[in-house]
Amino acid sequence: MKTYFRRLVLSFLLTSLVPLVLIGMGFFLSSRRMVIRAVYTRAKDSIETTADHIGEVVDTYRHVSYVISRNPLSQEAVNGTNTWDSRNLKNIYQFMYDSLEGHIYSAAVHIFSDDGKAFFSTHSLPKRYDLRIYENHDGIFSEIRTNPEKSYIYVDPFITDRGDRVAFSLLREIPGGYIIIDVYASPLVAAEKNPYLDSILIADLDMLKAFDYYNPERDGTFDKFEELQLLSQPSHVEEYILSGNFLAVAARVPDTPLYTVGSVNLDNYMQNISVLGILGAWLLLLVILIILFISFKLSRSISGPIHSIVDAMRRTEKGEIIQVKEINRQDEIGYLVHNYNTMVGRIEELLEKTREEERALKIAERKILQSQINPHFLYNTLGTIKSMAKLKKNDEISDIVTRLGKVLRSTFKAEGVFCLLSEELEIIHNYIAIQKYRFGERLHLLFSIDEKTLDTSLPRLILQPIVENAVVHSVETSRKTIRIVIASKKDKNNITLMVSDNGPGITSADGEKTEGMGIGLSNVRRRLFLAYGEKGRLDIKSEAGHGTEVTLTIPDNRANGSSEDV
Repeated sequence: MKTYFRRLVLSFLLTSLVPLVLIGMGFFLSSRRMVIRAVYTRAKDSIETTADHIGEVVDTYRHVSYVISRNPLSQEAVNGTNTWDSRNLKNIYQFMYDSLEGHIYSAAVHIFSDDGKAFFSTHSLPKRYDLRIYENHDGIFSEIRTNPEKSYIYVDPFITDRGDRVAFSLLREIPGGYIIIDVYASPLVAAEKNPYLDSILIADLDMLKAFDYYNPERDGTFDKFEELQLLSQPSHVEEYILSGNFLAVAARVPDTPLYTVGSVNLDNYMQNISVLGILGAWLLLLVILIILFISFKLSRSISGPIHSIVDAMRRTEKGEIIQVKEINRQDEIGYLVHNYNTMVGRIEELLEKTREEERALKIAERKILQSQINPHFLYNTLGTIKSMAKLKKNDEISDIVTRLGKVLRSTFKAEGVFCLLSEELEIIHNYIAIQKYRFGERLHLLFSIDEKTLDTSLPRLILQPIVENAVVHSVETSRKTIRIVIASKKDKNNITLMVSDNGPGITSADGEKTEGMGIGLSNVRRRLFLAYGEKGRLDIKSEAGHGTEVTLTIPDNRANGSSEDV
């Protein structure tokens, strides 16, 4: 019934409401876009004009710094080659004031040595430039400047002791010292004759600092300026709308790494469009309510025939599996009846299959119980052999039978197919002890075990087939002494187990290929997959004459304390 109701409502929406909504939204969005585009064009022209003006100011003071750097008085000032009597002091200060060429109220020139002992300034030297203070060696003085013949621009606004606000600075290195020109904010703000922009910033992407024309309290790092998000956008983004309905625009200052960023409040421009949008929204809401009411009434009159199908499905949910009478209809109701009957038939088939599986499970359980009798017979037989060996004082046979019994008990344990690494190592120790009766000093077993991995849970007898491979393909086929090394380590969230030997290496003629596709290694690989999925991995490295290394990687499941039997 819900399907029919939704289809009817959707049909009405598609045929009547959607076109109306699209037309209204299209009109509103196009009007808004036109207004934003007009504001953007005007704002872009304004910010580019500002950027050009700043570029001219920068060029002016670049020339000033160049002239000062080329005058011998600058070198003498920082190198201390002159005795600075009143005449020499007059000459250096006269030269600095002349270099500013009437810009004495627009900028300040500072010349000082790199140790801070000698300094000269057209105004008072800011404390941040006093290099006698160790902390001042950070900041712009710690920056790497590859071209000593270039004036570098830094935006790091501050207020001087005289109360002048510095917008940005130009720094030029000279042998033994620096020339810094601080450009004051007041001439820049006074020159901004176009009040169209609500805010203007000068941003330095290298220093990540910005200067605000109209709000000195915002001067500082980028995190104070939402407008600077525009500089992180792709280059093709022409405008960027900020929170609070502000439009941001940017322009690069010519021949500098600086950017000017401006913003305009769109509220005044959008007020009329917003009123029109609100009226359209109310009208649209009224139309939606009318269409929903009509859709609901019509759907109720059509969905009655579905009730009989719903009733049959509810009876099926309670366990009474019945089929409904087929109807000759080609619509959704006919499709629903046909598929419901098909589903009921499949449920009956699945129930019968489940009953068959339960019968098969009981048969398998009986077989498992029967198989548990066989190990007890084997243990009793081994016990008889051990007793006879002791009576005849044959300690070697007695020891072999004892260790074989331990191996078999570990194999036939009923606690599950997982065991601790320490138990697995005990099995291998007993197995190698048996083999040493055969091979003697030609076989040695070494352990390099991380104690933190001893309580790792892993599939039982996962390492023994690998060790057995090493014995079969190394000791039996070689006359030299074979060392088998078993190692473990924890690596982040994984446990790595390694079995290596110094034998002749594995080849395809040995029955176990280096790809690990032989019976023993294939069994290990399959059990790893069943236990851990893709997280369990077996890797083999072997080179003829240089031994074999088999590496098992399993997840460290000790954190959650669970391992599923496989």
